[in-house]
Amino acid sequence: MNKSTKIIIGIIVAVIVGIWYGLSKKTTTPTTKETIKIGAMLPLSGKNALNGQYIQQAIILAQEEINQNGGINGKKLEIIFEDDQCDPKVGATIAQKLINVDKVPLVLGPWCSSVALAVAPTFENSKTIMIAEVITPKLTTAGDYIFRVQPTGAFYMKTLAEEVVKSLEIKKAGVMYIGNDYGVSVKDAFVREFENNGGTIVDVEQYMDKQTDFRTELMKILQKNPQAILLASYAQDAGLILKQAKELGINVQFLGVPALENKDLIKIAGEAAEGLIYPYHFNFENPNENVQKFVSSYTSKFGHPPDGFAVLMYDGTYIAAKILEKCNSDTECMKNELYNNTFKRVTEIRFDSNGDPLLPINLKTIKNGQFVPYEK
Repeated sequence: MNKSTKIIIGIIVAVIVGIWYGLSKKTTTPTTKETIKIGAMLPLSGKNALNGQYIQQAIILAQEEINQNGGINGKKLEIIFEDDQCDPKVGATIAQKLINVDKVPLVLGPWCSSVALAVAPTFENSKTIMIAEVITPKLTTAGDYIFRVQPTGAFYMKTLAEEVVKSLEIKKAGVMYIGNDYGVSVKDAFVREFENNGGTIVDVEQYMDKQTDFRTELMKILQKNPQAILLASYAQDAGLILKQAKELGINVQFLGVPALENKDLIKIAGEAAEGLIYPYHFNFENPNENVQKFVSSYTSKFGHPPDGFAVLMYDGTYIAAKILEKCNSDTECMKNELYNNTFKRVTEIRFDSNGDPLLPINLKTIKNGQFVPYEK
């Protein structure tokens, strides 16, 4: 074997050894996790499924944008979606799974007040961050790790009551509410604010979940001669109530809550939904570049425009990404970041000392089958 041949063989051997060494190092060196997981609890089935689906789509849009832009410190954001069905018992089981099995540091949702109140103690005790989208005032005192991106019912009802009494000169009103935490909290807030503004509540009627005939409650309120009736309910219930009120010939001003901005209401009630007035936290006609970019991106991806609940949790997902980027999975750090910063995306959210956001509230109505800003 001549000298040049020996050199060539030596080079080949060196290359092979180098490749083997590199592969062995690659397989034995611990790999960094490629994803960072968080949870999301939403009503993805049942009568509130449409709201849950819109919110889920907004979360997915934000997730894709975040991952396309490098993720969170190089890790992809992975979201574990769970269907809580707007059922506190189902929600309680999901909360345990997300904490003990999936071991997530943060959960987006719930959307339903009763579920949020049921799971908040579990998340608080485990020091898991919860960023909910509910209006029940009871969540305000649920703990230091409990936050929300939606204002409380009292915040909405204050604006509604003031405008109804002062601008519409409605002095007498009745209330129909669903008998759960959500309905009770909104009812209580409206009654308090309406009376504080000089109005009189002539009657309050409760109805139960899964009820479909509301004629008895409507007629009881009608006997007290109200000028307006507040519906503290979900969209499908309100659609049936408005439809049955029209069939009974009831001609009063109907008032609503944010959850009624849902196409299911118009689908069920038809023309009976016209003129409904309700408070809301978002204006899609806002020419702001970030607002219009979100609306365009969402509509392009999902084939329909977003609703106001979708935009809040779209921002909520970006808030989650921001604090995860700073704190990794340190929930104490994440909690402090939430309390001490203002988060700007489509909306501008700053949490107060109770984890509640402050957002401007405006009135909207239904005109020609569309949800539009209310004009006095």
